[in-house]
Amino acid sequence: MDSGKISEHIIMYVYGNIDIAIGNDVSFTGDMKVASLYSDTLNVYSFVNNTPYTIYNYQDLVVTKGTKSVSETVRSFVKEKLVANLDALNASIVYATMFGEKTEIPSDVYSMFSLSGVSHILAVSGLHIGIFVAMLSFILSKL
Repeated sequence: MDSGKISEHIIMYVYGNIDIAIGNDVSFTGDMKVASLYSDTLNVYSFVNNTPYTIYNYQDLVVTKGTKSVSETVRSFVKEKLVANLDALNASIVYATMFGEKTEIPSDVYSMFSLSGVSHILAVSGLHIGIFVAMLSFILSKL
């Protein structure tokens, strides 16, 4: 894409001390490539998270305060409550079980889930909650 606005999920690795929060609007110029499912290794992350594009060589990064969607608001609220009431490890496991988001789980702990054959626990419940939040968001957006 030469220029313009896209409404897609992208993967963008931002380096440095930049304050970006969920719901912020981010604009930039840079090079974008379509994430392939397989290059040197299998790229399951892009496929599972519906992120067909990767941004690299970005510049002119501007972050402005945006509005969280209903699902982002629910996720943030739940995460804040879990972190406030549980230790970091347990909060990350409960959050992953509820929303299928495993990035906060330390890699050694996730490996134990995988090796023991129960890593599916971290995704199945998250899928159902995600569907519920999506339906609720759709219904509320029509009001």
